[in-house]
Amino acid sequence: MAKIYTSSQTGTGSSTAVDLDPDAHGPYTFVCEVTGTATFDLEITVDGTLWATHQDVDDKTASTMTSFYSPLKQARVTISSGAGTVDLTVLERNQT
Repeated sequence: MAKIYTSSQTGTGSSTAVDLDPDAHGPYTFVCEVTGTATFDLEITVDGTLWATHQDVDDKTASTMTSFYSPLKQARVTISSGAGTVDLTVLERNQT
């Protein structure tokens, strides 16, 4: 069964973290939609404390989509510059 989560950030800073299903093991599809001007990263964590930038979404300035195939706890977008908005949509497919 698939679940969809959303979060958004306008201007510099991090969006509210999306809490993913702890029993799901992916895959996850991430869609980041940019409105205006923004440089952003997609950040993921397995424990809620140590955040890592997804290798495919590092310093992006345009809308993008990527996937991840291991269990995750949370995801968020962080805008490092610009006043635009990044909307994050996560599609989580439970493969347990």
